[in-house]
Amino acid sequence: MIAVPRLQIEVTHPTVNIAGLDFNVDTIRNTLVVCAILLILGVILRSQLRVGVPTQLQNAMEAIVEYINNLTEETLQGRNVTLGPLAITLITFLLVANWLGLVPGLKSPTNDWNTTLGLALMSFVLVQYYSIRSRHLGGYFKHLLLVPPYFPLTVIDELAKPITLSFRLYFNIFVGELLLTLIIVLIPTWISWLPGALWTLFSLFIGAVQAFIFTVLTVSYVAIATEVEEGHG
Repeated sequence: MIAVPRLQIEVTHPTVNIAGLDFNVDTIRNTLVVCAILLILGVILRSQLRVGVPTQLQNAMEAIVEYINNLTEETLQGRNVTLGPLAITLITFLLVANWLGLVPGLKSPTNDWNTTLGLALMSFVLVQYYSIRSRHLGGYFKHLLLVPPYFPLTVIDELAKPITLSFRLYFNIFVGELLLTLIIVLIPTWISWLPGALWTLFSLFIGAVQAFIFTVLTVSYVAIATEVEEGHG
């Protein structure tokens, strides 16, 4: 009976109302924490950069950046689209954000659907921008609305992308943190450390996978949007 209100606190967000709009205070705070961590990591990495003889940290980061850049270029297959910097930024932000909830007293910003939906809408707008740039405005609307027999399936598919992107990321992070809370609350302290540690390791893996999937899908959606134009061109 005591555990119920404790769990309720864990799964809800304290809000503040400003001009008739509710803002999740913990999500804003935790997002700022993620940004601060990224800035600190950036400063540390910058201090480790060397010309001629790179440090081990520099080698590791260059390998990661090169892998993401190569993956992005292979997905886009030589199109006149540069998404490497965006992909690196997105996967880094999501990685830190997804892992933040494993720190006691903090929650992942991606534990809030508002955050994941905002990121998914950014991806959606990016896809539409590159689609219009490739097809031009007339060709974009022609493909979206007038190409039989795919209308209205084409429209539904485009509108479904931000929904599926946001829910996939949100539910994976939300359920992971909720189950970790259940382990801590419902299992006796003297033994909860073992399943808690195992689930934490699994959550680290899931957080990394979800950051990778979100980023790769964003790049893939752009590739599909520009590939259609080349096929019709």
